[in-house]
Amino acid sequence: MVVFTHSIIQRWVQDPYKLGVLHNHDNEYLHYQEDWYILSSKIENKPDDYVFVYYRGKNDAWEGYGGSVVYTRSPVLPASIVPELEKAAEKVGMDFKKFKRTDNSCGPAPPLLVRLGNKMEELEQSIGKELELLGKEAEMFGRTETAFISEIRRGTKGN
Repeated sequence: MVVFTHSIIQRWVQDPYKLGVLHNHDNEYLHYQEDWYILSSKIENKPDDYVFVYYRGKNDAWEGYGGSVVYTRSPVLPASIVPELEKAAEKVGMDFKKFKRTDNSCGPAPPLLVRLGNKMEELEQSIGKELELLGKEAEMFGRTETAFISEIRRGTKGN
């Protein structure tokens, strides 16, 4: 028996000349590069601690993707840090008010029967689409077969 194990280590290297810039390049098995720019941060071991990051990157499919993230200790963005985030975003030409907020509340998983029911609905829809496609292919085959038989009959009548 052959067993393959995979271990990935991502390395973030602080730029020696720009201390607020982290580079993530040349990771083994991972085909991407990212540069992270720390726009603002407050780390005082308090509930409203945060790190505001803007990132740019490239991978096999897309060169120049980017975005921002605010890391906090809270599942909800603390209102107390919003003015700081707005100022930091403005300094680099972004409008923090246009940013989208995510729901990080991570509620409980739905009960097993609900999840199974959802999977059954997905499966039924998938099967329905496949049957519809098969029906169209059968109709096309029938028309092709009819045309082929007509051609054969015409050919045999001429002999």
